[in-house]
Amino acid sequence: MLLFLLMAHLPAVVPAHRRPRLRWLQAGSLPAGPHHWAKGAPRPFSSPASALKGPRLVSGEPGGAVTIQCWYPRLAINSHQRKYWCRLGPPAGVCRTVVSTNRYTHLRYRGRVALADFPQRGLFVVRLSRLSPEDEGRYRCGLGSSNNALFFSMNLTVSPGQGRRLAGQVW
Repeated sequence: MLLFLLMAHLPAVVPAHRRPRLRWLQAGSLPAGPHHWAKGAPRPFSSPASALKGPRLVSGEPGGAVTIQCWYPRLAINSHQRKYWCRLGPPAGVCRTVVSTNRYTHLRYRGRVALADFPQRGLFVVRLSRLSPEDEGRYRCGLGSSNNALFFSMNLTVSPGQGRRLAGQVW
């Protein structure tokens, strides 16, 4: 909001030849041509965070398995982005990678988690097997080099009698 307020008053404060060229931001699209982003600066996304879709509630039985489908926009840039599944907290707000497409698997999950990417469908699938009550918690499916950029969150419950049922699934 502050940026837009500044841009509204920019013509009165800064001469035209010194104004930043932010027309692409006002138009809601990315500028054409090559771009050099500052190291560590967030890059604009062409789709909102809500563009990732999948189940909000996932349930399984101890010793069983769950399969989670994570849908993302079929854009050329997304086909090359890192896909990941991470577990939230503790501490609050920190999401530790469980598995990702850059061949990382957390030690605790080795041999029982897998991630497969299907970029032509805009889908990646995570499968966690040999479930235990310790696996219960909040997780994220996401895209990008950071676990806090483009994602959706879900809750995994593990209890007897859950079977393959996904109670209260919300997309």
